[in-house]
Amino acid sequence: MVTQAAGTFNPGPLAANTLYFWRVDEVTAGGVVAGDEWSFTTLNPSANAAYEWTFDHGSLEAALGNGLMSYADAATPGLTAFGRSDGTTVPHIGGQPAGYLRVPGFSALTNGYLLTFNDSGPNGGGGYINRYTFIFDVFIPGSINWVALFNTNPQNGNDADWYVDPTGRLGIGDLGYSPAGAITANTWQRLAFVADLGAGVVTFYRNGGQVGQRTDGSLLDGRFSLYSNLDAGPDLLLFNEGDPSGTYTHALYVSSIAFTDRAMSAAELSALGGPRAEGIFVRQLRAARNGSEVALSWSGAADVRLQRATALGSTNWQDVPNTQGASVFGEPVTNAAAFYRLIEQ
Repeated sequence: MVTQAAGTFNPGPLAANTLYFWRVDEVTAGGVVAGDEWSFTTLNPSANAAYEWTFDHGSLEAALGNGLMSYADAATPGLTAFGRSDGTTVPHIGGQPAGYLRVPGFSALTNGYLLTFNDSGPNGGGGYINRYTFIFDVFIPGSINWVALFNTNPQNGNDADWYVDPTGRLGIGDLGYSPAGAITANTWQRLAFVADLGAGVVTFYRNGGQVGQRTDGSLLDGRFSLYSNLDAGPDLLLFNEGDPSGTYTHALYVSSIAFTDRAMSAAELSALGGPRAEGIFVRQLRAARNGSEVALSWSGAADVRLQRATALGSTNWQDVPNTQGASVFGEPVTNAAAFYRLIEQ
């Protein structure tokens, strides 16, 4: 904890790939008024970039990474809604309330959401992004029908590049489909699209399990490659498609969207598993005072542990004993400053 009267604070250098939390308290004559708790995650500039949107604040702001999500046209904001699961109309995820973006079944070609990946350049041996992983936590209400998930053409000049079809198959004609019934309505599920286009391999996952794969000749710089930060403008379009022969869009609820410019492994997708209320890559570290103790809680995993330091910009972070794989920790409050972060490795 740092006590100061100034309106700005410089924490010094921060470690890469690290989750930090912070809070501003007001010290008054009547005592301390605690402020809201916030968190952010730093990235390693030399590593692959990762991005995530969780919609917890009722907007398109990014929860992770230097990416931009924006409305494709002036009409889309009025068609869009944000909310939080109520456990009935929109079920909770794993028993926990989750923020969501409600996507309508778009009817105009100009509708949709655009994504821009500011830290992702060409890869995989081509002039565009050819290695990447897309992950969606989605809930499809009503009955299964066509659902357009993403379109690599931001101008929506052709059909989308990944769909759910009316039989619950996941895929696209040029890559093939999963078996029928792989995707179901009225339940939260995590869908992943993993591409190594130069190798000609594209794999589909549901809740961490493989449901489809294309293995054939190279797809380098073809229809499934993405624009990068070397290309002007947005990099792709979400939840709309440009095939005028029918209606291929569907209303859905989206809890989280994540993207990374590398092809994640089957083991990594399996470890991520199904949807989580707090997000896909994002993990929230929560702090509260419980009597004479500070109580920390988070969504634990086998490769996640808690670390502590005496300064926010410290390079001397120490593992907190017995927190690997745990999800809670508490210790007595003292007058000494202490900072905490989660490490995943």
